[in-house]
Amino acid sequence: MASVGGIVATVLSVLVGLVFAFSGAVKLFPAVNPDLHQEMATKFSTYSPIFPLADVTGFRPSPELYRQVVGSLELISGPGIILFPAELKTVCNGILFVIMCGACYTHFALGEPFIVPMVLGAMLGCIYFLRQQGEPSKEKAQCHRVNVQFSIKPLGALLCNIYTALFKMAFGKLAVTIASVTLGVLFVFKGAVKLFPEVNEEIYQDFVMRFGRYSPVFPLADLTGFRPPPDLYRQFVAWTELVAAPMLALFGGILGTLANVILFGVMLGGVCTHLTLGDPVSLFAQELGLLIVLGCLFVLRRVEASKAAKEKEQ
Repeated sequence: MASVGGIVATVLSVLVGLVFAFSGAVKLFPAVNPDLHQEMATKFSTYSPIFPLADVTGFRPSPELYRQVVGSLELISGPGIILFPAELKTVCNGILFVIMCGACYTHFALGEPFIVPMVLGAMLGCIYFLRQQGEPSKEKAQCHRVNVQFSIKPLGALLCNIYTALFKMAFGKLAVTIASVTLGVLFVFKGAVKLFPEVNEEIYQDFVMRFGRYSPVFPLADLTGFRPPPDLYRQFVAWTELVAAPMLALFGGILGTLANVILFGVMLGGVCTHLTLGDPVSLFAQELGLLIVLGCLFVLRRVEASKAAKEKEQ
C-alpha cells in the first residue's frame, strides 16, 4: 500500500511535470501560444547577458540558444519526473531544480519577483525528499546500483549520490527551521503593516482599500451567516498573522504545526477571495505562492516528526 508521502509525491510530480512540459513547449513552439512564445523570446534577450554560469565557464549563450536549451530540458524533464524509471526521475528532478535556481538568480539580478521559480524549486525538493522517505530501500538501491551493461550508469549513480547528499542537507531539519523562521518574519511584517500605518503608510492604505473589496465576499459568509465589516476583517487577519507567525518561527511540534495550519487557512481564504472577485493571478501570486510553500512546509514537518518518532522507538 502506498504511503501518504508517496501519494503526495506522485500528485506533485504530475502537477509540476505538466507545468514544465507546457513551459518548455511554449519556449520552443510558437504554435502552442504565439503571444507567450514571443514574450519568452523577448525575456531571454534580457536573461542572456546575465547568464548565471558566464563567469565560471566564460560562455554566454545567445538568447535563442539559451531559450531553446532551457525549453528542451523542461520539455524532456517535465514528463520525465512523471513517467521515467526511478533513477532517471531523480536526474530529471535535479535538472529542473538547477534551472529553477538559475531562474531565481536571474530574476534577483534583474530586480524582478522570483516567487514562481522559488515555489517550483521548493516543490521539486519536496518531491525528491518524499520519494526518498516513501520508498527508501527501493530508491536507494536503484540510485546506487551500477549496471555494467550501460556505460551511463556509473555517472547516473554518481549524480544520484551527489543529489541525495545535497537534498538531505537542503530539505532536512535545518531547511524546516530556516523556512519556518523566514515565513514567520514575513508574516509578522504582513500582519504589522495591516495594523499600523507607521510601518508603511502606502501599503497600509492599500490594505484598507483591499479589505473594502474583500469583505462582501468573505469566504465563510454562507457557512456562518456573518459578514465582517472591512476594518474588523483586516484587523482579525492581521492579529492572526502576528500571533501565528512567531509560533511558526519559534516552535516545533503541535504549536508549530498549528501555526502552519492557521496561516495556510489564511492564505487559502485569500486565494478563494481573489478567485471569487475574478482577479488575475498576478494580483494574488504572493498568496498562492505562500499557500504552496506552507503546504510543503507542513508535509516536511510531518515527515521530520515521523522520522524523529521512529528514531526514538529504535
